[in-house]
Amino acid sequence: MRITVDSASITELRHLILISCGDLVLFMRVKPVNQASKMKVWLCLSKSSVDTIISHIMRALPQAEFGKITPLLPT
Repeated sequence: MRITVDSASITELRHLILISCGDLVLFMRVKPVNQASKMKVWLCLSKSSVDTIISHIMRALPQAEFGKITPLLPT
């Protein structure tokens, strides 16, 4: 799952994910974009966790932009 937030919100997003959804997320990648005014965050999680995580993030950070959710390819 890809999420984009303002740089000022990245600490809040990371805290929210680790505290509220930490056991649902396998890993998290963060990358600055647009001269670091925004941050792109990729979360690796199970399909059954998507709705839970989206609802937590939407309540805490309504300005978050949710991108495409893509399944991992089997190895």
